[in-house]
Amino acid sequence: MYELFIRIRNCVLKRVRERYSLLEALLFPKEVTVYERYAAVKRRVKGLSVLEIGGSSFATPLFFPHAVVVEKNKKKARRMKGLRVVIADACALPFKSKSFDCVVALDVLEHVEKRKRSEFVKELKRVARKKVVLTFPAVSKKYSVNAAVVDRVVGEWYRRVFRKPLDYVEEHIKLGYPDVRELNASFVEARFNVLARVVVSKLRYLPLLRLLAGLLYLLLNRKKGKKYYLLVEV
Repeated sequence: MYELFIRIRNCVLKRVRERYSLLEALLFPKEVTVYERYAAVKRRVKGLSVLEIGGSSFATPLFFPHAVVVEKNKKKARRMKGLRVVIADACALPFKSKSFDCVVALDVLEHVEKRKRSEFVKELKRVARKKVVLTFPAVSKKYSVNAAVVDRVVGEWYRRVFRKPLDYVEEHIKLGYPDVRELNASFVEARFNVLARVVVSKLRYLPLLRLLAGLLYLLLNRKKGKKYYLLVEV
């Protein structure tokens, strides 16, 4: 039912607006951080052919409707209605070198095993003609980002309320957060940008109240929020 709502909503909102405002808060209440990450990436790849690693059944059709999407999970791939989806491992992409202007991977790097991350990023770089854009939760003193603290607070709250672990937080902890120093060592030309976010994530998990998440985000000063994500252009 929710997927049907997403498809109808994407049809209604024909033109994506890059700034999350009142309309977006009403249409995308619980996807506020996803929306803003996609908007930030879209600004950097305008006019370019895009290969997306992973993808989002709600955000990809809206922001990158003409992208080719690589998805390893067949069940997730079936949810990507109206998109060209290729079932493949991102560490061994079935494309020739420089096949796309840009390769983007939003919130994927942290779900790749640590020993494979360098291989993963190099493979994206191989396929891209112009640039690779990544977003991921990070821990870095240099950029004053500490996703681990935010994950711990949200994860502990979720466990108390729902009596079970929050899957993505558990995976972040298990696999470890991407190391900014490693990316810098591999790609000297990498440019890092901090994406600051007001932490209203808890509302996303509460029935009905999740509809208020976007409005609360707008009411709070987003610039004073916890810094959780980095956006990297390589």
